[in-house]
Amino acid sequence: MEIVTNVWSVVTKNIVMRHQALLKLNVTALWILLVSVTSASAGELKSGVYENLAIAVGRHGAVVGVYKENQGEGVTKDCSFFLRGSSANNEARVMTWSDRLLPGTVKDIPGGVDLKINNGTDHAGCGLVLLPQISTGIVLELVRLTKWLDLQEIIAERAVLHLVPSHKGKLKGVLRKGALVGILRQKDGWMQVESVFEPHSTVGWIRSREAGQLMPPNSLDADDQPLSSPAKTTTHCLYREGYPE
Repeated sequence: MEIVTNVWSVVTKNIVMRHQALLKLNVTALWILLVSVTSASAGELKSGVYENLAIAVGRHGAVVGVYKENQGEGVTKDCSFFLRGSSANNEARVMTWSDRLLPGTVKDIPGGVDLKINNGTDHAGCGLVLLPQISTGIVLELVRLTKWLDLQEIIAERAVLHLVPSHKGKLKGVLRKGALVGILRQKDGWMQVESVFEPHSTVGWIRSREAGQLMPPNSLDADDQPLSSPAKTTTHCLYREGYPE
């Protein structure tokens, strides 16, 4: 009887140990699955072009962007505005501006971003272009990822694009005042830039002083009151292999 009891005890102990091992394995597998799902569904906001929205995300989470949409032929309807803010994980809280200042968010989602601007259709020219759902969020699909660290505007009358960061380098073209460029890197007073919203992106070097940061005009207030003159929203004006008259 004692032998049977001991055998049963050993069998029972082995069964319990197997169940404990299986439980640990299942818990570990579940944890890995949850981490994978979370990582896939809540990625970090990334620089890139998302349909009509171009954004740059800096190393410390600074977010700068421009939205540009045209509709119609002949007589077109234009909706343009800038945005600036900071991101935390997969979402950025931003301020957007055209002829007024409106708060919003840009959130990373699988395959694109979700852009939300309360009363966003109040931006200059956007009433007949943007969907009313902009107040609750519209999905913009990813067109291409970029390595932009910032978006800036050409402030010189003409900014010559060089192949390398030197006046002795081969010329690639000219950017006119008001063109928007994505900043790729900086070196010794030069910036490597990429054209924004061009069908074929062009990369070259310009002097750092020839471009300036995108910032809301001082006359803009965060009270939704329109200005007498809209903020400038020129998005691109690139001349390749030649110079404008």
